[in-house]
Amino acid sequence: MSASAPDVIGYELERARGICETAGLKVTEVVRVGPRDERSGDGREMVIRQREVTPGVMEFTVSRLWVSPEACAP
Repeated sequence: MSASAPDVIGYELERARGICETAGLKVTEVVRVGPRDERSGDGREMVIRQREVTPGVMEFTVSRLWVSPEACAP
């Protein structure tokens, strides 16, 4: 990662994309990992890894925000 690429690990996907685009970087690929469990009703995707593929071009690895089933109980 170059010195010009902002560290967006831990940010929600769309916010991270916006920060990088504001810095003049292009996000060309988003790799999704982890379970696709939607019981929590929370569809947020968080950046867990970022990689500068070539100068100015970023790749993100994202995972859904995990919320324990107990936290979702009424």
